[in-house]
Amino acid sequence: KDRGGGNGSRSVQPRFRTDGAQNEIARLVAEAVRTQIEAGGDLLERKAKCVFKVLPLLMGYEKVRHCVALRIESWINNASIMRFTRELLPRLVIECALDTEAEQETMKKVIQMRPKAHAVKEQIEAISSLARTNVHFCHIAMLHILREETSNVEAVTANKSLKLKQHCEALFKASGMAHLYADRAVSHGAGRERLVVADAGVGPAAFHANGMLRLFAATNGGAAAAGAIVVATESEVCGGRMGVEGGEFVSSMGVCAAALMRLGAVGLVVVQSSAAKQSGKVWNTAPSPLGPMVPVVIAPSGEAAAAVVEAATLGLVGQIVRTPLERELAFQLKRLADLPEPRKCMTSLVRKLLKLGDVDPVTLCLELMEPEPQMLAEEESKRREWGLCLVDTICFVCIFIAWQAQEAAAPSMHAERAGTGESRAAKAMASLRSQIARIQEGAMRWSFIQLPPTIGEKALAEAVRKLVFREKTHTYNKPHDPLDSAERGAISTLLLNDIPVTADALVWVSRLGLPVQQAQMSLNPQDPFRRSVCLHRWDALDIIDVLVARAVSLESKRLAKGVDGGKGAGAMLEELDIANLTVSKVEDAALLIESIFKLCQFQRDGIEMLSPNKRYWQACLTTVHIACFNPSSVGAILWDHHPTVKSLLLSLIMGVSCFPPIPGLAPHPGVPEGIDIEGTQQMLAAADARAIEAAKRIAAAMPISDQEKMVLLVQLDNAILMDPSSPARRPPQEVYDRLKSVEAESNLGNVLRMSRSPDLLLEAIRLHGPDSSKCVGWLTPILERYPATVDALPELTISQMLLADIKHQVTTELSSVLPQSSSNRSSGAEARKRQKNELNRMVARLARPLAKGEAGCNAPLELFASLLHSPSAVTRATAVRGLELLGAEAAGREG
Repeated sequence: KDRGGGNGSRSVQPRFRTDGAQNEIARLVAEAVRTQIEAGGDLLERKAKCVFKVLPLLMGYEKVRHCVALRIESWINNASIMRFTRELLPRLVIECALDTEAEQETMKKVIQMRPKAHAVKEQIEAISSLARTNVHFCHIAMLHILREETSNVEAVTANKSLKLKQHCEALFKASGMAHLYADRAVSHGAGRERLVVADAGVGPAAFHANGMLRLFAATNGGAAAAGAIVVATESEVCGGRMGVEGGEFVSSMGVCAAALMRLGAVGLVVVQSSAAKQSGKVWNTAPSPLGPMVPVVIAPSGEAAAAVVEAATLGLVGQIVRTPLERELAFQLKRLADLPEPRKCMTSLVRKLLKLGDVDPVTLCLELMEPEPQMLAEEESKRREWGLCLVDTICFVCIFIAWQAQEAAAPSMHAERAGTGESRAAKAMASLRSQIARIQEGAMRWSFIQLPPTIGEKALAEAVRKLVFREKTHTYNKPHDPLDSAERGAISTLLLNDIPVTADALVWVSRLGLPVQQAQMSLNPQDPFRRSVCLHRWDALDIIDVLVARAVSLESKRLAKGVDGGKGAGAMLEELDIANLTVSKVEDAALLIESIFKLCQFQRDGIEMLSPNKRYWQACLTTVHIACFNPSSVGAILWDHHPTVKSLLLSLIMGVSCFPPIPGLAPHPGVPEGIDIEGTQQMLAAADARAIEAAKRIAAAMPISDQEKMVLLVQLDNAILMDPSSPARRPPQEVYDRLKSVEAESNLGNVLRMSRSPDLLLEAIRLHGPDSSKCVGWLTPILERYPATVDALPELTISQMLLADIKHQVTTELSSVLPQSSSNRSSGAEARKRQKNELNRMVARLARPLAKGEAGCNAPLELFASLLHSPSAVTRATAVRGLELLGAEAAGREG
């Protein structure tokens, strides 16, 4: 039975209310139909008008549907009777709602039909209807279509469209919808009834739940909804409010679905009162702050809504199902990846399928990464080929996304005239970056858990490098299934440049380079995918370095967009809908820092406490980059517990390249009293030497080849004893050079100075002691380049800097001035002009809170007033000048 379709047609309804009677009637009807249609030949043609007028009304019987499906291809291809069969195929597909073997055979016959040209349209419409009617049809149809397409590898790799393109388009457009079925008892007509519902865009995107349909009012407001599929009106979902629409309505559905999940319900059907209201079409796969939700579907207003309410009133047992198209496609692609011939044309096949436009590439990749435990039972070589084929497929999906973004960003003929070219390009690039970041985050988790036991240790490093696009372009181009020139160009121009990275992706990569016992992962010992191999530590560190560098470059350009008023590098960057390089949780930050410093150590037993000099400073620079954009989590931990990284952060904040960045800075608290900075460095070098000698003795006894032993001993010659909390080490000049290079491109120092939680600029100033005049030397060039920095300085520091500038002016005025040459006068005039501009900025900054009367605004006045009693005439004159400037500026702002 089909309810809510709105087409006005009905199948024959059973009158008898016992199973025996209904089964007997179904048997008699099936025999009668079989007798009529097996007559064949001229007899069937003479009776066609009568037979085919009755058959559509009998499609409610499963055996009749199966009997008709076996012969319908010959009927619709028969010119003499095809005019009588037009209603037959649509009624057959509408009634297919079961999951029995006979029903599956019926659906197979529909998709396998080879109609003549005049009947192709009828088959395409039937495929579309079946995809909307039966949740299992997509699996059956896609299996047939993909096997048919890959039967000829050369045809797939050729520059031609799919053989069954129309079938694919119809299937893709209609698949992935929500389904609601109700099983009627014998007393209420018996059989399975399909109730028309629509996707809600809320809750899980894939679901399969069974439960009794119950009205919301009958569950005592949801309190008695355990195990039920709750049917609620819009007002009940929205807490009694009427007329809620748009995003607010979607949010209300989410709140209700989360509440029902806590009460034990298994699903929610929202009965719409108005056809005008529309729900979301795309699921947000990110974890919801509301917590887990029950599946949600919408019953459109009208006959469909009435049918759902009737089923809930009767208390029928329902089934709510939705299988996303991407999940089904990924399932079939994984089956093809297990076959040698289809593997050869996988790139071309996926390209043609994605071009149909109905597949979400991110969801497809995430579904391809879902575990397949049965593959672990296969031979190692077969398992490796299967896993690497999936890796190549995921990489190609990323390449396809980049190619699409490149095409979308290309200016149209009239884009310049309309002024939409830059906006269009920015949106395309933002979409590309967000999608690639989501795929790479999932890929790193996949590489940590499922991929290692599938492809083995040797292939793991290559696979991970491919997934983060660290390999050269030709690596992704297969001779038997090549990339297009535009796709190859998209790799070098987009995928190797500014790509965001999530905190989870960084954590997964950092764990990927550590053994299971060190990765702090509570994996189930019975899990068939329990990780037994890992990436080499230094390979994992290199991958993190690349990912962070790309994300830093992107984030710095986005910040520059706000600094330069939308001009320059950041002008073409749209806001991302993904948290780029954001480590918000302190526990994640601590784990990430610890893991990165473990990755720089030697991987062999007995010498893990040492790290090659180059790898140690690579880890330091990587954590510095992450800290710049996460000062409250990563930055705070490094500032408090990692003196060496703290000195690098200070160098960035102050814009200097010397050690220590603050002259006279006290050594580490653990250093014995009386030992200065140079003595501390000698102490660290001596500890390194002792550890190296011990490690060399261990290395000499290792059961490795002579060549490996020689390489290891050379690496140990320049090693560092790993203790991140030890006194700060003197960075080599190469580290400062790299900091300067990154600072020139990314303005990391300015990012740190603008941080307020914690206020690292204030902390750097405090390290100079109570006299802020020591900061003038490095703050002055910073204020000249970044005038907005003055807003981040504490008022006391600005006051002391202002005091120093005014004192210099007063001293110059009171002192005798010797005659100067014209060149000296010119340079002096330029210096005075810069000094005046700097002074005006500081005065304006201090006068703003004075004019508004903000709390604590009198601190600058109190400082200058305290100097009026100084015995020095210069100091008194400086104080008077400062008070005059502040008073005039504040009065001008008030006026």
